[in-house]
Formats: sequence, C-alpha cells, structure tokens
Amino acid sequence: MALDVPSKSEAARLVERLREQISFFKIGLQLYTAEGPEIVEAVTANGAKVFLDSRCGGGEKKGDVDLGRDRLDQLDPANSR
Repeated sequence: MALDVPSKSEAARLVERLREQISFFKIGLQLYTAEGPEIVEAVTANGAKVFLDSRCGGGEKKGDVDLGRDRLDQLDPANSR
C-alpha cells in the first residue's frame, strides 16, 4: 500500500488502520524527504514491512538508505541481472 500522504501522523493512522490486512507499505521520496528515517521507524514499529521507493523522476536511485528493514525491489526489466 502506497503511503502517499504528506506527514508521519497521517501515514501512522493509515498503517494502524490497515496493518491487519496489508504487510508492506511503500514510502515514497516525498514522504521520506519530509519526515526522514523516522518515518520508517514509525511504520515498522508494529511489525509492518517497508518498501522505500527512493527513485527520482527518471527512475534512478537517489541515495538508497540502508535502514536494516525489509525491502522489495521494483520489477523493472532494466534492473534484471
């Protein structure tokens, strides 16, 4: 589930409400930039998993952050090895 909301408090409310039905939540560049690494801690505090989508407009990665959390890679043929 994409957490396309502007703040940590709104993201936390969504995770709280949907945690039983959804295991992975996507944190996009906009939310991560606004809230920093704390947003990952807030989402994962109750056992949810995170997909940190830190792509810029052209698909390149912008400083992926290793926060020791679960992460799904995007299915992108350009990235297959």
